[in-house]
Amino acid sequence: MTVNGTSQVRLQFGEGDDSRVEADYSSGSDADTLLFQYTVQANKVDSDGVTVEPGYVDSEGETHGMAAEGAISDSADSYDMDPFHGGLDDQSAHRVDGRPYITDVSTSSTPANGVAYRYRETVNVSLTFDQVVSVTGLPSIAVWIGKDGDGKVEMAKYSSGSQTNILNFVYQVEENDLDGDGISVVERTGFLENGENGEVTAADGSTPVNDFIPGH
Repeated sequence: MTVNGTSQVRLQFGEGDDSRVEADYSSGSDADTLLFQYTVQANKVDSDGVTVEPGYVDSEGETHGMAAEGAISDSADSYDMDPFHGGLDDQSAHRVDGRPYITDVSTSSTPANGVAYRYRETVNVSLTFDQVVSVTGLPSIAVWIGKDGDGKVEMAKYSSGSQTNILNFVYQVEENDLDGDGISVVERTGFLENGENGEVTAADGSTPVNDFIPGH
């Protein structure tokens, strides 16, 4: 087969017209297998797996298939190939989750005395995402103070980092706080108090981030 111009196949992530996207021709001209590619965007999520729509004719009589604004012909370029093609139902091995997610959790501050945080000192915790995120309101994350089974959960509040890929949270040490092993970040799903005290989304505000936070 020979590809001339722009060729595409249509993919679907989830439901609704806005879930449809075009995968552009990438390679394979003069061979019997064509490769089409789509770069996942932050607002695309499909827990069932991507769907490849078959070629079709819409209500306006327009043909939708592989050719798009180009043409796919036989290797001798003597005739155009039929633009219609079969589809693929939900591909469970190819689920899609373009939401921003956390790649690293770290304690980004140091005690003033180099040993332990004292009363009213602040502990800074940083979350690194795979892409730029946006913050509205005052979200928070859970930190653990004390030893296993003998401690408490406190909330470190957002302090800075919106429109970057690193968010900073602070916790101010309270009277009688004691943790000889060091403060830790609680692993949990549903972090950041999304929707209550604040929200963390993709940079354009369209999609909430993946709400799993690794422990640290």
